[in-house]
Parts: sequence; C-alpha cells; structure tokens
Amino acid sequence: MGLLDKIKAIFSADLSKSQSFKSQYSESANLDTAPMKNTISNEESIIDKTKEFISGTVDEVKEQGSQLWNEVKEKATELNESTKEFREQLVEKAKDTIEKIDDFVDQTVEKAKKLEADEKIKDADQDSFADRPIEFGKTLTESRKNFFDKAEQWLKENESHGTNANKQSEVTKHSNHNKVINPLELPKDPE
Repeated sequence: MGLLDKIKAIFSADLSKSQSFKSQYSESANLDTAPMKNTISNEESIIDKTKEFISGTVDEVKEQGSQLWNEVKEKATELNESTKEFREQLVEKAKDTIEKIDDFVDQTVEKAKKLEADEKIKDADQDSFADRPIEFGKTLTESRKNFFDKAEQWLKENESHGTNANKQSEVTKHSNHNKVINPLELPKDPE
C-alpha cells in the first residue's frame, strides 16, 4: 500500500467518525458536556494517530531512502567497472597526444633556434643586410647546359630557314595543318 493511500485511509476513517458525531450532535437538542468530551477525545485520537502515522512514515522514508541509496551505489559501482577500461584507454591516448605535442613543440623550437643561428652567421653585425652575398647554387647555364645547347641548335636550324619560315607559316595557315611539328624536348632534372 502506498504512502498516500495510508494517509487517505486514516483521515477518511476519522472523517467519517467526525461526520457521524456531528449528525448525532445535531440530532440531540440539549447541550450536554458529554459530546464535548467525545470531541476532545476524538481530537486526541486523531493527534495520536497522526503522530503514529508520521513516525511510521519517517521510518518508511528512511527505509526507502536507504534502499534507493544502495541501488544507486550499486549502479555507480557497475558503471565504474564497465567504463574502467574505456577511461584507461582515454588516459593513455591523452598521454600519447601530449607527448606528440611536446615533441612537435620541441622540434619547432629547435628549428627556430637553428634558423636564428643561421641568420646571425649571415648577418654578424646585425644591420639587417647579409655580410656576404647569398649563394643560390649553380647558374642556369651550368645546371641546364643540354637545354640551352638544344635551344641554340634549334634556333640555328630555324634561322637558316629564316625567309622560308615566313613563307612556310603563311602556307601553313592556308593548308590543313598536315605538317607534323617535332616538339622540343625539355631537359630532365639532374639528380
């Protein structure tokens, strides 16, 4: 039986008693002191029942509260055990990520220090100009010698046909482009 049902039962029984008492009182025309004593004893019994009910309710609430607390504690323990492995994996991944970030930051700082040292070597007097000319490596003629040789050869071949080239371009414009043009080979990067 629920808590509210108990309250309703107690008060409805007392209410029906007090209603029957009122009907008896209204039926008797004389004012007797006996009904007053019944009313007082009735009120005292209601107060006693209310005290009993409240003390019983407090005990029941304590019992239900302790049962609820035990269930919550049990569920929390189950949740803790079921998620323990997952939480440990998260901690490990977090540690790995932190280590990677630390390594990345350390490497970046080292690169910055190296670049700064290189700059100090190039500009020892700190006037924002390089003390020596910067070396860009081999010149184009040195690194792409075959390309320029082939280009010069192609120019020489086409210069000898200089006047013929102009005529030929006019003929080519009017013809159906049947002539095959040999493409110029691009140089390969030296390895």
